[in-house]
Amino acid sequence: MNNDFNSTKALKEKLVSIMFDLVTVGHFTIDQITIDETRFDSILGGPPTYSSLAAKKLGANVSVISKVGDDFPRLFIDFLRNSGIDLDGLSIVKSCPTTSFALTYKGDERVVQLIKRCEPIYPDDVPNSIKSKAVHLGPVAGELPAETISRLSEVTELISLDPQGLVRSFNGEGIATLTTPLNIMLEKVKIFKSSEQELMATAGVNDLLKSVAKIRNAGPEIVLITKGAHGVSLFLEGMQYEVPSFKPPKIVDYTGAGDVFIGAFMTHYLKEDHPLWCAAIGSAAASFVIEGLGPSRFGESSEVLERANTIYNKVKKITF
Repeated sequence: MNNDFNSTKALKEKLVSIMFDLVTVGHFTIDQITIDETRFDSILGGPPTYSSLAAKKLGANVSVISKVGDDFPRLFIDFLRNSGIDLDGLSIVKSCPTTSFALTYKGDERVVQLIKRCEPIYPDDVPNSIKSKAVHLGPVAGELPAETISRLSEVTELISLDPQGLVRSFNGEGIATLTTPLNIMLEKVKIFKSSEQELMATAGVNDLLKSVAKIRNAGPEIVLITKGAHGVSLFLEGMQYEVPSFKPPKIVDYTGAGDVFIGAFMTHYLKEDHPLWCAAIGSAAASFVIEGLGPSRFGESSEVLERANTIYNKVKKITF
């Protein structure tokens, strides 16, 4: 699988240069998910999975730049391709395994444990053929060095970032904790999306509004803070908007909700929709994925729009 896949990718790269709507960069993962002591093994995960599938479902032309080991199941590759995800930027390497996590949920708490880690994504791993209207940086375990982010700025004029994989450190057992990174190159980022804790870790400031100000002063124009069941905070042009979540008929698995949010947000942002509407779209899209295990449930465009309208009508504006 490794030689055939990579040789086909190299041939296609020589033949054509493609313009995508959204390219998501980061590791695909193989997840072990435990929900209230029930364990599910070998679940396809990672930002390239969730962000790309959400964007594709809303009509975007999407690709990925990622690395996996030769333990990455062929079933996953077939699923992604059959879902319309371009995989020309996927490299399969023999020297290391696919990045894998054990995700344990107990109520509202989640423990993230790194089991295996693939090698970083280097500048040379960015195909010359790939051009995109937007690139989303979605590292999960420090796989995006600054040089790669700089290279990706040549691919697009619009970069969004979820810094989770750049603010994580892992102890000897692989348990993730947050740390302030040395250099994230925020000057190249326009849209910044993270949790409250990741935001403050990135800024190195233990205050929400001061962290937002520091991030925006570093480059990003839009700051999005995802808060799970409590929705999303959008900071834009001196205003704070509180965008509620949508409570679906059932909740099974929260994995990937933030990645789905940004994939859907970016898809509508590229249509020049107002960021507030884009946030409502993202929140609505995220409400579907949590109804299933892993990347098994994505709403149709009409369903997402219906929930987004409900969300948008409940937005609150706060001056800060």
